[in-house]
Amino acid sequence: MGVTAASGAQGNEVALGFRVKSGWAVAVLVAGPATAPKIVDLRRVQLADPSEQETIQPYHAGLELPKGQAAKVVAPLVERVERFADRSMAELFREYRERGHRILGTGIVVGSNVDPASIRNDHIRAHAEEGRLFRAVLATSRR
Repeated sequence: MGVTAASGAQGNEVALGFRVKSGWAVAVLVAGPATAPKIVDLRRVQLADPSEQETIQPYHAGLELPKGQAAKVVAPLVERVERFADRSMAELFREYRERGHRILGTGIVVGSNVDPASIRNDHIRAHAEEGRLFRAVLATSRR
């Protein structure tokens, strides 16, 4: 359950924004005109299963492994993230619909959109891959 930050801003038409972190995102639901938006809901949305620590930073699991072996370890973790995030986002959108909200648009705040393949440092590349993964699961999840 999120925090309702602005009573009376529960209008039907809203916009939803996200800021991705490792394994989760901040979701902000806003209503009203662009010149004076009101926060309707603010919450943390889990994108990885907190009971499966390795899904929070799945690309880190392959850092110390040879490339071929790393891919075999990382791929199932990524699949688990995709499934978990899809369920989590479906629940979020279901709840908003049940509360009478009509989401007109969504957005994702991105700090960096660098191609991970261009990063030489393995550890920094793993972070970039994870950022891309969590943004992608937000963008492609069931609504």
